[in-house]
Amino acid sequence: MSEPIYITYQVRMTEAWYQLSEKAQKNILDKLDKIDKQLKVEKIILCESGWSNDEWQFWGVDKHMSLEAVQEHYKLLDDIQWSRYVVSKTLLGTPWSRA
Repeated sequence: MSEPIYITYQVRMTEAWYQLSEKAQKNILDKLDKIDKQLKVEKIILCESGWSNDEWQFWGVDKHMSLEAVQEHYKLLDDIQWSRYVVSKTLLGTPWSRA
C-alpha cells in the first residue's frame, strides 16, 4: 500500500460561484462532500481566512490514502467543474521520516 499524501490548499471563490443560487452552491458543496467520503479523504483542518487575507478566503489540509486517490479526486472535481468556481493554490507532500 502506498503512503498517504497530504495536500495543503488555499482557495478563493470566483465570480461564477457568486452567480449561482444558494441552492446550486449547496448542491456543489454536497457533491464535494460525497467525493471526499467516496475517496476517504480526511479533512485535517479547513479554515476561513478571508477576514485576515485579501487573496485567500479559505485554506486547509487534507489527507488522501494514496497518490492514486489524489488523482481520482482531481478527476472527480473536474467532473463537477469545480475549477469554474474557485481559484486555488495547492502543495502536496508525504510524511517526512528522518530515519
